[in-house]
Amino acid sequence: MIQKQDLYEIITTYSDEKLNEYLKAINHTDLLNQDEQGNIMLHQLINSELYYEVSFLLKRNYIERELKQQMIKTPNNYGDTALHLAVKKQNTDLVNLLLSFLTGMNLQNYVN
Repeated sequence: MIQKQDLYEIITTYSDEKLNEYLKAINHTDLLNQDEQGNIMLHQLINSELYYEVSFLLKRNYIERELKQQMIKTPNNYGDTALHLAVKKQNTDLVNLLLSFLTGMNLQNYVN
């Protein structure tokens, strides 16, 4: 069993087995833990331009769709959601991927 292994490291090694094991050992809502700037793991991956890793994380079937939606719509301290960050990075593939999980949602940045 994985003990306190860095989630970022697991995602960037593309180990489906390790990620699934990690998520079984923790509460899946740990994916919503925010750093001092309010960024969750999804924000950190996009800010680091690790787009394949974003796709890897979101395409895991064992992460509930509702949690994926929550991850995408969670704003950081600057009011940016993952979708806002993807638009700012001008990555249309990533924008389309994120939108595929957000049917009927209205996301506004009230800070910027």
